[in-house]
Amino acid sequence: MLVHLGIPFLPGLSATNPLTPQPAHPRTPYPPARYNILMPRPPLRIAVITVSDRTASGLREDLSGPLAVRLLAEYGEVSGPIVVSDGVTPVRDIITHAIFCGAQVVFTTGGTGITSRDLTPEGTEPLITQRMWGIEARMRDNPAVPTAAISRGIAGIATADGNRAFVMNAPGSTGGVKDAIAAVGPLLAHIVDQMNDGDHPTPIAPPESATAPSDSTTTSSESSPPQ
Repeated sequence: MLVHLGIPFLPGLSATNPLTPQPAHPRTPYPPARYNILMPRPPLRIAVITVSDRTASGLREDLSGPLAVRLLAEYGEVSGPIVVSDGVTPVRDIITHAIFCGAQVVFTTGGTGITSRDLTPEGTEPLITQRMWGIEARMRDNPAVPTAAISRGIAGIATADGNRAFVMNAPGSTGGVKDAIAAVGPLLAHIVDQMNDGDHPTPIAPPESATAPSDSTTTSSESSPPQ
């Protein structure tokens, strides 16, 4: 993995020019509806970012970032975690950098609360061109954890120099990371496909033989011997 200024980059990044925008990942279209299969697709490229003053200064171990990397590995190739300080500028710059480097999904953890230094949503929002309110509600819908309602994390499609990525802000706790990925992880492939203007798969009708009655089927009266 290439490293520049301590930042791990996603595959395909130019080491000589780390801010060179990467071309859009080629999409594999859905096959014709007559085939009841989905063709294999390249894995998603996912970047994980931990936002924390204390972790960035070495005062606290990062537990949420590595957990996110492990859980998100089920859904694609994961880079990170990258640790940055709280604040609008550090968050905005590192998300922009991840999208430049080819990330299709950017997952941040930390800085979504209501202290004066919780500014991850403020650093993310200027990059968002399509807000995904339903995803945000899904991340906060956790009756077992009432404090989930305090999280201000946002989600949506961000654009940087023509590249697009799905960005979501998760809380800084390990529980918040688990809940966010459990809620959104299964949707990531579809989100990225739609973000890249993919078509909805055509529903496949069952073959006629599956719905038509069989010629060999007989009623009980037909099969019963005469009285």
